[in-house]
Formats: sequence, structure tokens, C-alpha cells
Amino acid sequence: MKKKFLFLMLITIFMLVLTACGGSLETTVNLNTDLSGTRTMKYVITKSDFAEYVSGDITAVDATIQANVPEGLTYVLSEDESNYIATFTMDFTSPEDEAAKVSALINDGNEYSAELIVGDSVFCTGFAYEEDWYSENVMQWFETLMVNSGYVSSGNQGYIIDSSSSYVSYDGETVEGGSYISASTMAYITIEEMRVFTDVNADGTYNRTIELDILDANLLENETEIKDFMTSSVPAGATEEWTAELGLNTHRVVLENLTA
Repeated sequence: MKKKFLFLMLITIFMLVLTACGGSLETTVNLNTDLSGTRTMKYVITKSDFAEYVSGDITAVDATIQANVPEGLTYVLSEDESNYIATFTMDFTSPEDEAAKVSALINDGNEYSAELIVGDSVFCTGFAYEEDWYSENVMQWFETLMVNSGYVSSGNQGYIIDSSSSYVSYDGETVEGGSYISASTMAYITIEEMRVFTDVNADGTYNRTIELDILDANLLENETEIKDFMTSSVPAGATEEWTAELGLNTHRVVLENLTA
């Protein structure tokens, strides 16, 4: 009977550990077309979890955060019926500037980096953005502050930020990024094959033919823009033509009587 009771106690403790929850962190990186942007880190904790895990009232906690928020961050506290919401905002002039400010916040001796790649050709559209740090690491100062100020016990530190999510927004598109932000909307139009033929003439000049194949499905993704781009890329004095056969479109450029 004693073993059964002990077993039930262990199961209960195990279930409590599994169901314990704390605050959630939602990070949104908004990037402008000039590469400047804003990083918004929204920390949300239910009022019931706050009462369970945090010693002290919200007014005292708010005042402590206000007095210790790191340089480069702005902080606003709000609430709704069920939650306290702490919003931390960082403005930056470029991904490199953001990475420098994040490196200062994490302050572990490492130099972090962020990169934005924008697809701006007829064969590539969308964007890709990547950071080499975890969002939670940027808020490590907040966890340390809550523990060192006596609001949260060291045993409950792991519940201060219990879950996290992130989003990246650029030029009207928003995509989920994960805790280690790696987000992409890049779309590529595939070129199946490119061939170059060179014929040497008797007088020492030569003729060159360049052929490029694109499948129907890929060409139709951006047909007008692709054909306009290909025409604009044809050298002076060359001829061009499009041919289609069995779902394959070939753009052919011919240059004749060329010298070295």
C-alpha cells in the first residue's frame, strides 16, 4: 500500500511538472524596404500564473523593469482581462545594426549576425531573413532581473519564459520564423538547361548560339516579365527567338561573324 501511495505521489508530481506553465514570448521582426526595422518582443503571462510564480505585485515588478530596462529597448506594460503583457521594442537601421544591439544585450562575448536577402529579379521573388541567435537569449537579462530582484525563485526560473514564437514581416508579407529565426518566402523560377554552341568560320570569325530552356509551368509564373527581361538582355546585333515543344520553351540568341 505504501509503495502504491508513493507511486501515485510521484505520478502527481510528474504531471504537475508537465503541466506547469509560465510566460510566453512572441517576437516580431518588421523589416522595411530600406533595411531598417523594428524588433518587438511581447512577453505575456496570465494573471493566475503571475500570482503563482511571482512574489510581489505587478506595480512593483513594473517599476523594477522600468528602472532596469537595457539601453536600446523601450518598455510598455499593459493588461487585458486575463493577462499581463510586457512589450519590449528595439529600433534598428539595418540587420547589421540589429545584430550589434542584440550582441550587446546578450553580452556573452560573441558577435551575432543577421542577414536579409531580397529576391528582386524575374527569376527570384520574395525574401529570406536569418538570425544566428535564439530569441529567448535576447531576454535573458529579464529572467536574471526577475530572479535577482527576488520576484521569482531560481527553481522557477525556467517558467519565466516557458514558450516562444517569432514572425518576420517584409514588404507586406509575414512568415513564421521559429525560436532561432530563419524565415523565407523566396520563390525561384527554374531554368532547366542552358547550352552554348560556337562555330568557327573560314575567315576566323565565329558564330555563337545560346539556348536556354524553361518549362511551361515555370514560364507561366512570370511570362511577360521573363520574356521582356530576356529581350532586354540580347546584345546589339544579335537575333532572338522563342520556340516551344512538348512543354519546354527555348529562348535562342544567335550572334554571327564575331571577332575576338
